[in-house]
Amino acid sequence: MVRVLTIVVALATIVASEATASGPVQLSVQSAQEMVRSFLKMLAKPTPTLSDFMKWSGQNSEEEDAFAYQHCEQQGWIPPQSNDRCSAYDKARYTRAKTEASLYLRWLKTKLPSASQVTIAHIEHVTEPQEFAHDLIYARLDDVEVVFVHPFGPMQLPERAGRLYAIKINGARVPELIKKDLAAR
Repeated sequence: MVRVLTIVVALATIVASEATASGPVQLSVQSAQEMVRSFLKMLAKPTPTLSDFMKWSGQNSEEEDAFAYQHCEQQGWIPPQSNDRCSAYDKARYTRAKTEASLYLRWLKTKLPSASQVTIAHIEHVTEPQEFAHDLIYARLDDVEVVFVHPFGPMQLPERAGRLYAIKINGARVPELIKKDLAAR
């Protein structure tokens, strides 16, 4: 009996290691739907914070900077990327990340519905280059089409690359939407 159990455990270990060696398993529709719902739940908070932003979008994301730089420009702290006052403003915001509102997430709340219906239309598993492997999640949130990225490659540690972030809304790239909205202010 012990010998049979040992063989079963050994086979299970081999199967598990082969599954791991072949790379991450593609995200299921159900898992993607749960992840998108969790993201929307965070977004529905009265004030999504910088901490929320970093958790979901990662520390390498430039969306938050675009809004912070606009604030700096409005204050006359030009150019924002090299202005000491702007750097101090930005540093102070991240020091209070758990309570400081995310300017980007506040903007994103205006673009996405609270989504009573989340439908995953398609998931594209992108494995090359391996360091930047990710899933593209094509979703419909009520009547809004959104493409999300879910990074999972070895260089895509959640604290650096985030867990899930929007890259397109109704076919328009998010950075272009941000640029257009900031120019209109």
